[in-house]
Amino acid sequence: PCEIRMNGPTVTLTYSANSAAVPVDAVNRFTITATFSSLIVNTATPTISIGSTLSSQPGLNTVAATSMSPTAQPTVWTFTYANGIRSGNDGPFLVSVTGARDIAGNPNKQPAINDRFVVASGTPSVYLDYSQGSQVNPPALRAGVVIVTATFTEPITPTAPKIVIAGAAPVVSTPMSATTTLTVWTYPWAIPAGQNGNASVSVTGKNESGTQNSLPPFNSSVLVDTTNPTVSYTYSPSTVYLGKPIVTTDTVTVQAVFNEPLAATPAFVLQEAAPGVASVNSNSLNRVTASTWTATFPIAAGQKNGRYVMHVSSALDAAGNPTTDPGANSDLLIDTQQPQVSQLVYSKDISRPIGSGSLTVTATFNEALKVIPTMRILQIRPQSGRLLPGVLSASTTSSIVIATFTLGGADEGDWRVSAIGGADFAGNTNLEIDLSRNPPRPRSRSRSRSTSMS
Repeated sequence: PCEIRMNGPTVTLTYSANSAAVPVDAVNRFTITATFSSLIVNTATPTISIGSTLSSQPGLNTVAATSMSPTAQPTVWTFTYANGIRSGNDGPFLVSVTGARDIAGNPNKQPAINDRFVVASGTPSVYLDYSQGSQVNPPALRAGVVIVTATFTEPITPTAPKIVIAGAAPVVSTPMSATTTLTVWTYPWAIPAGQNGNASVSVTGKNESGTQNSLPPFNSSVLVDTTNPTVSYTYSPSTVYLGKPIVTTDTVTVQAVFNEPLAATPAFVLQEAAPGVASVNSNSLNRVTASTWTATFPIAAGQKNGRYVMHVSSALDAAGNPTTDPGANSDLLIDTQQPQVSQLVYSKDISRPIGSGSLTVTATFNEALKVIPTMRILQIRPQSGRLLPGVLSASTTSSIVIATFTLGGADEGDWRVSAIGGADFAGNTNLEIDLSRNPPRPRSRSRSRSTSMS
């Protein structure tokens, strides 16, 4: 016959002391015994976890997941507090046992039977929790109202407990407010902007017999942070024009460095400066550290050119403060267009053939140039492809290029102007000035010994 077992074993807990009032005792070590309803395989060691039901914060008597110890009986496992039950962390505790499996591979059932015990020290203890928005006990507290909840291990009566806060956002001794039970009291702590640093919270109250709670309260130190994070950007690849980074058609990597670690994933977007509506969204985001992030932005050839601003959202610190936006070096210039010659001016009238001597050509581009182009004139006929280089002259602006050509008798023919190798500050290279911009004029036969420019 074949036995089919579908249900895992149950586990029953027993305690070496009265579970309703476990005393503080460092000599007689407190032991918890787990008895399973069926054999537990030795490859599946049970794990025990113990937490206070009054606070999610770990304390002296809480236990993170820890392996239990086997006994001579394969269904019985134990856990002993190595340092005994200690004071300052009393009240009700919840025990969880997991990880055990029977010979059929079924995990033990949850919850355990008799899974609670109470530590009673004879002196009330108090546990503090801090609620702000939807968060309870966040890593730091921002400006605004924080509800401080004091949970005592026994009723506080007949006088309300008092709260005192020292350090950041201090509070003088103030009575707390009662709730539906005399073991739980609250206080609305108003944290003003500009308060930063550690705060130490003390709550004192007495039980009906006049015994005051032990100090300090559990979870009595908190961090206050009311300052918004800041961010600074760098761009790669990019150059600088008029004090701002400028980019062209490419994948641009933006590195964002925050002045403190973030507790949330940021989002970045390049938005055209007001009143524009064009934008570029990031196509990848990478966390380098909690305070350094990189994002890539595909700059398409057809992207609208102009000034853009890097914006960040969802960049919150541990207290929930949003990052100041826009950040440092957030302005970015996008220029995907090649520089063009908007005007050519000649020192001689080229509407008719010109003679030998000097010819100065002034080329005005539609934007500033970082790399000055080579200016030359190319012969069209009678010898196509022959060229004369020009000598550049100083210009008052980087968008104007001035070149002088020396023409001799051997240079008779039709010519056109050519500018090559120039580039704007984004790295876009100029298109060579072509015949469509400078249409050639037929050489007059009656002036066959002159040089015709087109």
